[in-house]
Amino acid sequence: MQIRLAPENFKTRETAHTYLKEILHLPDYYGRNLDALYDCLCEIITKTTITVPRVIASDGYLGEYGKTMIAVFHDAAKENKKLQVNFE
Repeated sequence: MQIRLAPENFKTRETAHTYLKEILHLPDYYGRNLDALYDCLCEIITKTTITVPRVIASDGYLGEYGKTMIAVFHDAAKENKKLQVNFE
């Protein structure tokens, strides 16, 4: 599965987590925070490539929270061999 995240969905934390739950098909128990995101990414069992826009870490998007979110995607990909994350 290949997923390209759309940057316009990363203007607020709430909209970002709602979007991620939908596009990544995260479970109902997804806690809509970075710890829960990491856990769910590490639970992916089918080969998945996610393209994450770096712009989410800039002002006008999620800023510092976006930087941390990018680190979560990076760390989860290191932990889960079924997950590949590209940044653009």
